[in-house]
Amino acid sequence: MTESSFGKRLCEAVEPVDFLKVEAESGLSEQFREVELVVAGILIRAIRGERVVQLSRKDRTDTIRIIGIPEALQESLRSSFQLEQQQARGAWFLPEAVRLNAQPILFSAWFREAPSYAHALSGEETGKCSLLGNPDAMVLWSVLEPLAQLLLAPVFLRVEESGLLTRDEFQARWVDIETTLGKLGVDLREQLQPLSWGGGWARFTAQEQIACQTSFLRVLDERMSGEVVRRYRALMIRELIEQYYSKAKNGRAKRRKVITKEYAPHLASFFGGDWLAFIRYLGEEPHEEEQVVTALPEPRVFVAGADRAGELARSQGVPSEEVERILRSFWQDSRGNSPIIERAAVLGEFWRAFDEVHARQSSGQQALWGLIDDGGGKAALANAGQAYQGISPYYAGLYQRLFPPDLLSKVERLWGTTVLQKWPDRVVTEPFPHFAMAETFGAAIKFWHGCSLTAWYICEGPFSRTDIPGLAHYYRNEVSDLALMKCPISASFFRELESVRLGPEEAIYQSKPSSSTGLVSIQVQYTMGSRRSGFERLRDVITRHRRIWASEFLEAYARACWDNELKATARQFHLMTEEKGKSPTLKQFAKHAVDPARHWFGGDVGLLYGSLGQKLPGNGVSRNLRMPKNRTALVDVVFRELGGTINPPMDASRPVDERHTLEINRNRDLRRLAVECLTYVQILEALERPPSLKEFGARFVSLSGVISKDQDAAWSLFSVAIERALASLSS
Repeated sequence: MTESSFGKRLCEAVEPVDFLKVEAESGLSEQFREVELVVAGILIRAIRGERVVQLSRKDRTDTIRIIGIPEALQESLRSSFQLEQQQARGAWFLPEAVRLNAQPILFSAWFREAPSYAHALSGEETGKCSLLGNPDAMVLWSVLEPLAQLLLAPVFLRVEESGLLTRDEFQARWVDIETTLGKLGVDLREQLQPLSWGGGWARFTAQEQIACQTSFLRVLDERMSGEVVRRYRALMIRELIEQYYSKAKNGRAKRRKVITKEYAPHLASFFGGDWLAFIRYLGEEPHEEEQVVTALPEPRVFVAGADRAGELARSQGVPSEEVERILRSFWQDSRGNSPIIERAAVLGEFWRAFDEVHARQSSGQQALWGLIDDGGGKAALANAGQAYQGISPYYAGLYQRLFPPDLLSKVERLWGTTVLQKWPDRVVTEPFPHFAMAETFGAAIKFWHGCSLTAWYICEGPFSRTDIPGLAHYYRNEVSDLALMKCPISASFFRELESVRLGPEEAIYQSKPSSSTGLVSIQVQYTMGSRRSGFERLRDVITRHRRIWASEFLEAYARACWDNELKATARQFHLMTEEKGKSPTLKQFAKHAVDPARHWFGGDVGLLYGSLGQKLPGNGVSRNLRMPKNRTALVDVVFRELGGTINPPMDASRPVDERHTLEINRNRDLRRLAVECLTYVQILEALERPPSLKEFGARFVSLSGVISKDQDAAWSLFSVAIERALASLSS
């Protein structure tokens, strides 16, 4: 009779204590000792009420740090939980960024500081963190968070979830929690009784409820030990073993069949992501078709165009005419121009025009908010004609008046098409090409434009989003991005701006229309922010540093923009290929392809695939554009077709008329709905037929009530209005 493997014997050990006994007898427990020490040490301190985790919030990616790990164990943490090292063992299935919930790790600390608000305060301790170069995030995601969640589950269930569950649902969850805590060796039955269903919790005063939780945490602290972590490890590894044998044939299973999203943390936490180490632990043999890739192919991108035809011809020893022919075919361009290089050149041209406009701005002129379309164009289109009078207006489409027509035409041509993730093989119209261009330009244009706007609004008023000393912090993400791209902003720039002497603040007064009783005329005046002299001094500092930065870095920055984005896309392609064992389908890869395709290829994913050295699956890319060139006119016509009218200016001297207010609100909602016609036409272009309500999406449902309470009737009216508008603008 064939002797069972070690893995199968472990499967027979149902209880964690039995599992650990079998493991110890085989001499395989020691390999987990350092990981257990790290996890136990952190959890014991966390349950005791120490703040063991520090979460730093950023606009894009948050960072997390575990506090107080002894130096002797830090190297173990890095070797076991560093994502790059796990990937070098073949763990390409692990995500590179995760959403972390530090609530169970920090709950005791918050409870000690503010027991009445601990649930609310600890519930905010969440963030999206990168696992790259961050073993602290990996250990929290893979083992600390799930184990702490199990230990504190009774409190979270009773306080935060019980009102959402029926009695049967609550009691089923409660039995699971008690069973799991029992397996972990944490006997808390006495402390759990008041928290259970029918235990009297609802009748307790706030102080009595706090006392119950205090008692629970105190006893949990007393019973928390390394043995709890060992038993938890036994539970997790046994789950992984059961998953393995459920997928195995003749004792062998492939990693891709076993390690799903649910089981990835198990392998990452206790085997360092090493699939072969897990197989050796089981005493099994790897599947005969198993391939462990320890390094992905180096991401390479092809960007050359006709400008490099001669150089390519000489390097390959072929006639330049042949290279030019190949490039024309490759880039689907009659001149063989590279779409990437062409767009990078236009970004440079745009920068020069942008620089000139800002350099000649003077006090008393128009603000330049709207010179760059930062997403405000769509909002402005939705508010057009609604008599909105802001004190600090966004001048939508300001670039149309201040930039050369030839440059505007190039932006419209190069960024005037895009791609939708649901239909990645179709090129459709981009309604806001200047927004797409600014998005492609990235951190540099946002930073330098933002600095100039800040200087303007500080001096010309009425208010600014930040002050000069706060500028570096306000644009910290852009400054960080530029530094990572090796195009840094000099610290002397901020110091020099702070040294500029401005005039004293002067209040800006606004007057309400006068009112008269016949004998007395009353005029009310109130302040609306402030202004101060000195804008030109700030402008000149910004202009000088902007031009120094551009002369040194602009060309390298433009290259880094496309190089970083396309190489990151290539890396995602290789990651998905490794994980699936074959190239992803176009729809599977679409979420990674959309942004680079719209930034550098006018939405043509076929050209993107070509630049990555990959063959586009399917039948190629098609386009059937229906969007009128004048998108504002389209929205205007749809608005009128839906029954919208332009609101007359508000007269502050007249009392508010309820009927007039209702009409204003209706027109506002109709205008917002009319703007959605742009998305409708995009989908129409992708499908080559009018979309259904389901294909359009839920956005319509939230707006449709303004034309009909019946969604189907509203959809019909909306669709007809758009078709009429398209017909009228094409005639």
